[in-house]
Amino acid sequence: MSKNKGFAKVEIIANLPEIKALHENGFNKRMIYDHLVESNKITMTYQNFCAYNLNGVRRKNNPSPSKAGRIVSIISKLPDTGGDGSPANNTETRPFNHDNQVTLEEVEENLIGND
Repeated sequence: MSKNKGFAKVEIIANLPEIKALHENGFNKRMIYDHLVESNKITMTYQNFCAYNLNGVRRKNNPSPSKAGRIVSIISKLPDTGGDGSPANNTETRPFNHDNQVTLEEVEENLIGND
């Protein structure tokens, strides 16, 4: 049985005082949701329940401009790479050298010797 659009908001607003009280007492969203479902006060999914804040307002799906600004800020602080994965203009770093080859004999010696 499908419900009319906006029914979740009606359930949130009807239970808003209890939701706020439970939150102030230290309950997290999952605990509040479970309590309301067990009390037969709401029928919406947990995903819909999480879409609303403590004022009964539904959060938007698109990321906020402030979040996008933080991502750009973090990316701009990353070290510049010359396109090959190595830090550009950094004379202090040594290139990664992976010439250490372990032979099968060395592996067998270590495995047998550690019994």
